[in-house]
Amino acid sequence: VVTAYRTVRPTRDLEWVKNLLQGRQISVITFTSSSTVRNFVEMFGPEETRQLLNGVVVACIGPITAKTVEEYGMTVHILPKDSTIPSLAQAIVEHFTVQAS
Repeated sequence: VVTAYRTVRPTRDLEWVKNLLQGRQISVITFTSSSTVRNFVEMFGPEETRQLLNGVVVACIGPITAKTVEEYGMTVHILPKDSTIPSLAQAIVEHFTVQAS
């Protein structure tokens, strides 16, 4: 068995990410797997993650990932029809196009 990829949490200081989120400089965050959701939440803790993402659009690649986000008490705003990166990107564009109208 060959491992094609593995998801790991960053080991460096994440204060800059926290500052961007608190300063509302991030409009959307994408999650492409349940492990990315879990890793993100583990970096800040569930309560702080919910606070940091309040007002940030949450986009998930598919229903399994979306379910993980919801299990942490967060709202999924964007969920593409197809669980692919191109579909996720298109759904994000469509979301913000509608918001701008």
